[in-house]
Amino acid sequence: MPKPALAAAIAAAIVAVTAAVALLPSEQGEAAVTPAADGAGTASAPTRAAVRALEFRGRREAVQLGLRPPPRPLSASARRNATAARIALRYLGTPYSYGGASPAGFDCSGLVAFAFGQVGKSLPHSSYALWDGLPKVPRTRLRPGDLVFFNGLGHVGIYIGRGRYVHSPQTGETVEVATLASRDDYLGAVRA
Repeated sequence: MPKPALAAAIAAAIVAVTAAVALLPSEQGEAAVTPAADGAGTASAPTRAAVRALEFRGRREAVQLGLRPPPRPLSASARRNATAARIALRYLGTPYSYGGASPAGFDCSGLVAFAFGQVGKSLPHSSYALWDGLPKVPRTRLRPGDLVFFNGLGHVGIYIGRGRYVHSPQTGETVEVATLASRDDYLGAVRA
């Protein structure tokens, strides 16, 4: 059976099982049980553990079918950081300027400070201060907007996802997107 059809069949089975008992909120905010349409009722409300077990079973079956769970909602800081990354991408092609922190020209930490400043997060214009002042993030947990460091803290960029980051490389170059895999001097990452 194709995956979408099998997923629909499983979803229908779960709906059929849960349709036997209608859950209504009680005065205490917990679920109260009412009789099903066929007149059968249950003596007590399903426990939270039973509800969690059903949710876990549904997730496990979806994983076995190769279906992805819906994405979790992003926290406010994760949305802010992702927005800062998108803002930095607007300045692709802007020339490198030592000490620059404006659209006229950026150095690496100037691009970071400017992009985050646009979303209301004040960050220092120093890769060393960024590294020292923010929580570290493992490479396997990078999210868009995390700051990635290279060259013994001498260079910083903004992670944009899929192994890529945006940065202002060096004199004579412009803001660009590069891959982490293209660098052999990756040091680590922090989250603003």
